[in-house]
Amino acid sequence: MFSFQQHVRGFLNSPSLKGLIHSVTDFKLEKLAKIPSYEFPPNPRLGKRVEFILKQLLLNGQNYTLLGDNIVLKNKKRTIGEVDFLLQQNNVNIHLELAFKFYLFDETLASNF
Repeated sequence: MFSFQQHVRGFLNSPSLKGLIHSVTDFKLEKLAKIPSYEFPPNPRLGKRVEFILKQLLLNGQNYTLLGDNIVLKNKKRTIGEVDFLLQQNNVNIHLELAFKFYLFDETLASNF
């Protein structure tokens, strides 16, 4: 099993979508001198693991204040969405949505497509 630090390095070294999708910009995370060590929460889903990594990087950095995460938005009793992260930097509020996908490709199956 990979360590938390290895997961963080993989996350930070993921290729950017900037330039591939119109209007996508990179979110600048500061480089930490030392990556902290944590145990992942029990939920094994990739999206939850990546959210946990990003949250820990934000909490351990100096550039952003984390105002909230996974904030459920409701209209009366109906859920209408969720905000992944609400941050503040220099008195400016930032709504950050995290999208992270991982795909496996088996070349031996390529002829079947």
